[in-house]
Amino acid sequence: MKFLPALSLSSKIPKSYMSKKPEEEKLDLILTPNEVWIDQHGWTAYYAVMKIFATFGLARNRRRDNGSLCMFHFKELSNLCEVSNGIKRGNLAPNAFSARADPNIHPNIQLEPIGDAWILLKVGVS
Repeated sequence: MKFLPALSLSSKIPKSYMSKKPEEEKLDLILTPNEVWIDQHGWTAYYAVMKIFATFGLARNRRRDNGSLCMFHFKELSNLCEVSNGIKRGNLAPNAFSARADPNIHPNIQLEPIGDAWILLKVGVS
């Protein structure tokens, strides 16, 4: 799965996952860098975007990644969608989002995503 496609993330998630209660589901978003994106924008830009994902919508001095800059913890899937869609709507990390478009028509469009995203659902009884 490419990271944050042009469509909103929530449009690709089954409705049954979106309706789960927070206490029923915990998940992690794991991001692995795309070397092509890093070559285009650099590690400093990559870390800046990871910091946005770690702190977006949280109170000051709060992070959802425990400082890892690669694994982000969410209580529910709708939180993940709110964060990714909020960052996109706010244009806070425009180079992180890829678009599916004809580069001949839109020569400056961002075709490379910042990385691959892996969603790890924690399933089981604790």
